Amino acid sequence: TIILTILLLTFSTFKVKADSWIDPTWKKMIAESDAVALIEYVSNGDFRAQAKILKTYKGKISSELIWVSGFSNRYGPIDKMNIGDKFIVFLNKNKPSKKNIEYWNEQIKEDEELVPYVNSLKKGNAYYVWSPTSGDLKVKKGKVQYDLLQTSYYNNQSFHSLVEFETFLQA
Repeated sequence: TIILTILLLTFSTFKVKADSWIDPTWKKMIAESDAVALIEYVSNGDFRAQAKILKTYKGKISSELIWVSGFSNRYGPIDKMNIGDKFIVFLNKNKPSKKNIEYWNEQIKEDEELVPYVNSLKKGNAYYVWSPTSGDLKVKKGKVQYDLLQTSYYNNQSFHSLVEFETFLQA
């Protein structure tokens, strides 16, 4: 009993942080995304990265280059996007409030590398995917990684024909 008490007191002093989210259904993600596009990343990033639009399946994206965020969570999972990575993304337009813009302007003072992202955000060229585990599907060699049972990503998902997935999106 004494050992259990000591263990409980020891572990209760550590702060444990976590976020949670609910991944959308395919129906919701397709219907409610502002845009769906095939992109290629032109910058590296853990929490946001710049991407070139290769093909738009839904919605209107007014710029050839956009910033994408939301694919990582500060407590995990953290995905690293690399130059040349291709994804089909289900995007929501980032519509920052005045307070949000003030926050980013303060962040620029600490990290000038944020300037291109913040400028893009102000111009309406910043988007986010649905969650750190849904809304972006890896594309490799004409194949896309997904599972139609759920929008959530998991390591053992198979790659399937990109052409067939594009047909699915059009339906």
